Amino acid sequence: MLGPLALRSLLCVLSCAWLRTGASRLKSPALPIQSEREPLPSKGLAGCSFGGRYYSLEDTWHPDLGEPFGVMHCVQCYCETQKSRRGKVFGKVNCKNIKQDCPELDCSDPVLRPGHCCKTCPIGNTHIHNISISSCCPLAFRDTSKWCFESLHDENIQTKTLGEQGL
Repeated sequence: MLGPLALRSLLCVLSCAWLRTGASRLKSPALPIQSEREPLPSKGLAGCSFGGRYYSLEDTWHPDLGEPFGVMHCVQCYCETQKSRRGKVFGKVNCKNIKQDCPELDCSDPVLRPGHCCKTCPIGNTHIHNISISSCCPLAFRDTSKWCFESLHDENIQTKTLGEQGL
């Protein structure tokens, strides 16, 4: 039979073990940590959350899956505006593979530049055929009278009105 001191010690050990296991089950999940550069969404603000980041309605981006995959340049995500049955506006993430939308190039040695999905012709070889508007236009411009395309030699998005110059 255990003496009062041994019994008290045993009860203390058992209650500490019980509290530790019970407390770990009751512990609330850790708060998501976001970079100070990424603004936190305001309460009630509609948008999309993807990969720990918040995107406004109509935003487009290439998802970053982190190491070892990194940014998926041939996948484009879009924060689509949705409306619930009660009329509440919210965002829904839609992602799609854009590799099939790359333009056909008329050069013998196309190159894939780092950070890009589509191959391009080296400088001086800039023939493009069958460019698809969905491959390079932000979704907001697809229903307008402008075509956009990525310049083969710089990072700027350029637009041409269909009436001015066709591709």
